[in-house]
Amino acid sequence: MRIGINLLYLLPNHVGGTQTYAEGLIQGLASIDKDNEYCLFVNLEAENLQLTDAPNVRKVVCPVRASSRRARYLYEQLQLPQRIKREGIELLHSCGYVGPLWPACPHIVTVHDLNYIAFGNQMEASRRLMLAFLVPRIARRAARVIAVSEFTRQELIVHIGLKKEQICVIHEAPKARPPCPKQKLQEVRQQFGLDGPYLLAFSSLSPHKNIPFLLEGFSKIASIYSYPLVLVGHTPPGSEVEQKIEQLGLGDRVIRTGYVADDVVSALLDGATLFVFPSKYEGFGLPILEAQQAGVPVVCSQVASLPEVAGEGALYFDPHSQTSLLSALRTALDDDSIRKALRQKGYANVARFSWKKAAEETLALYKAVLYNSNRKG
Repeated sequence: MRIGINLLYLLPNHVGGTQTYAEGLIQGLASIDKDNEYCLFVNLEAENLQLTDAPNVRKVVCPVRASSRRARYLYEQLQLPQRIKREGIELLHSCGYVGPLWPACPHIVTVHDLNYIAFGNQMEASRRLMLAFLVPRIARRAARVIAVSEFTRQELIVHIGLKKEQICVIHEAPKARPPCPKQKLQEVRQQFGLDGPYLLAFSSLSPHKNIPFLLEGFSKIASIYSYPLVLVGHTPPGSEVEQKIEQLGLGDRVIRTGYVADDVVSALLDGATLFVFPSKYEGFGLPILEAQQAGVPVVCSQVASLPEVAGEGALYFDPHSQTSLLSALRTALDDDSIRKALRQKGYANVARFSWKKAAEETLALYKAVLYNSNRKG
């Protein structure tokens, strides 16, 4: 079987969880499947992205850039189907929400969430309108749709009108990561002036990530606990996050790392006392599993996919209630036995997820779709 993987959306180091999904799935498939051939359709920016060196996986570099979204959408609809024919693709899997409406072979599409509906007013208008046009039509025409959580499957049923049996839930997984060397931990602590316990969160400018809400809650406990809050990620001057830090007088209590390499993120996770995830909407929630994998107690919001993903390995709060957030933070910070229990439950929970398992389930779906297509054909 010659399988095409549509990665034209993949702008390296800019698409977050959907890049982790592509990398994890491809590496998982390469590790379990030596019989089928995989053609990875990538854009010019991803030409040099190392995904796998498996002999049955090759890249097909397409003359389009993901950074030009309009051009990429046009190429995907008008040119990619012809390329699929020339490459002899028997089944196409589009990994990032959209793909060709008429792909000339059975088509599977992965939908990670419906954020253009949930928070469409916070999205660039042209992007929102294009997703609102393409995602429902492509999902309805696809042989099957992969949802990364049961929550996303329900969103697809309610908002797009898909039937439950059209959708296959295949969970994502965190990247495999070795323990961080002690020397690296010490270097990172020294780099950011961390000489004691600290809270950790991933910064984001997306309003649904709810970072200003977290900052407001942190300001209420900053006089009780000496812990700083470390925000991993870029917070440009003048952003809402920076304005909130200044407004609350937290300049010396919130450490902003800016963009940092994966090994620095790993070191920061390994050294954290608590990981806080205040998001109001997620299709999955990989950062929670990354924290649990690192043995960090998790406090997170109780909405969308997060209870499904975090399981029993988290303390939950209402992401719209400061009272709820403060209660969860104080409960975790005041009791070492609770943090120890969260750590152990986190290890047990993250063990439910692996890219090997996701690849096995995806490969089984490929075979089922192609079998059904051949029977009909």
